[in-house]
Amino acid sequence: MQSNIVVSVLAGTGLWCIQQLAADSSESVRKFVKGVLLLAAVLASSHQIKQNYRTCDLSNNLIMHDYGRKLLDAAPKNAVLMVEGDMPSLTTRYLRYCENYRPDVDVVDQELIGFPWFKPMHQHIFKHYIIPYDREMYYKDVLARKGDNFAFSYNFKNVFDVHLQAGIPLYIYPFMKHSDEEWKKFYDLVPVSSLYEVRAKSNAYELSSYIDIVENRDYNFHPNMDYCDAALYPERSWEYV
Repeated sequence: MQSNIVVSVLAGTGLWCIQQLAADSSESVRKFVKGVLLLAAVLASSHQIKQNYRTCDLSNNLIMHDYGRKLLDAAPKNAVLMVEGDMPSLTTRYLRYCENYRPDVDVVDQELIGFPWFKPMHQHIFKHYIIPYDREMYYKDVLARKGDNFAFSYNFKNVFDVHLQAGIPLYIYPFMKHSDEEWKKFYDLVPVSSLYEVRAKSNAYELSSYIDIVENRDYNFHPNMDYCDAALYPERSWEYV
């Protein structure tokens, strides 16, 4: 990426200098230089398309689509799924709110619900997700940064409380690692399929019941590698990994 930026800057500077030199020339010379530069730009763009189109064409790559569907399929009916991270959040929210997949499930990004604009912009799309207070959930400044740690502006215990008291199934993905840990005194995150169920410590599963629920469930995502030919990409590239 950095090397491409350097080449682009140098190429742009060089073309600008050529055009400036031609500006002091006759009309015919200026037209000729302009035509040469235009032709060079078209040829360079065409060469890039021909060289890289096959590598960049991911129109049939459904790995992220399948990944998002697996997470949504793991949620029970009329549940709330709280996600975090680019891939879990973007895939599930796109499928849910753009393709209307699993319309019975509310998908909520854990990292967004503390912002002051979240409630007025999103509350109308939720069927089950409950915002605990009439005001925004502030305990500290929004996303107040302390070194490498974030102090989030909402309290997960309050979120868990209102949903479980209302009998709304609440699931988390991936496992929560926030600095807000008050909920751990009252709740457990129980792995069920690909997700984690929020369950009150006072309502823990009996072992036999839990085994019946999770037995024969597939916990892992198995991408279809036929969607993507790894040989097209350099070994150190994100696509290859």
